[in-house]
Amino acid sequence: MQTYRQIFAAPGVWPLQYTGRYFRLMETSGGPVNVSVFGMGREVARATGVYAGYYFALPDGAVFDRIDIESEYAGRVVIAVSPLADVGYDRVSGLVDARISTALSVINRPFVSIATTETLIVPGNPNRASLRLFNSGDKDIWIGGAGLVLADAAIKIAPGGLWVEEAAPGATWVGMAPTATGSTPLKVQEILY
Repeated sequence: MQTYRQIFAAPGVWPLQYTGRYFRLMETSGGPVNVSVFGMGREVARATGVYAGYYFALPDGAVFDRIDIESEYAGRVVIAVSPLADVGYDRVSGLVDARISTALSVINRPFVSIATTETLIVPGNPNRASLRLFNSGDKDIWIGGAGLVLADAAIKIAPGGLWVEEAAPGATWVGMAPTATGSTPLKVQEILY
């Protein structure tokens, strides 16, 4: 199997002269592409608007001798080709949570008094599936990761507001209140695997 890469600076066509039986589109960073398959100088198949993961394997005796990849977008295209029809290439990119179990526990933690200094809400826990935070006070609460500074804080929970964290529930979470009069109660509920 051979891998080829092409950078499209602008829309265009990438003709690839290759005699083979197997083709797989590995990456299309700019958007979908059109794939034209040629045999003996004529187009024998065409796929339009396909993304990474598209592939074909020709039956015994059949071969292609050219593939044109047309992109309407700037970006990178990566393909794999082979003279064999019974090859394959499977991969996963990025972070994948492969757990198939559902969350089983709901933990009602004691409320946390959020002060004007960084206050720990929950420590990191990789078994946490979700985190629910309810502002039961009368002042805004800002939440985030360790080192939280009000000037660049991004998540505000207004009085009576609920924040459900599912993107990074297992992280360490801290809070801070912007006013100096007392502390603000934050109710915390953890959902655990």
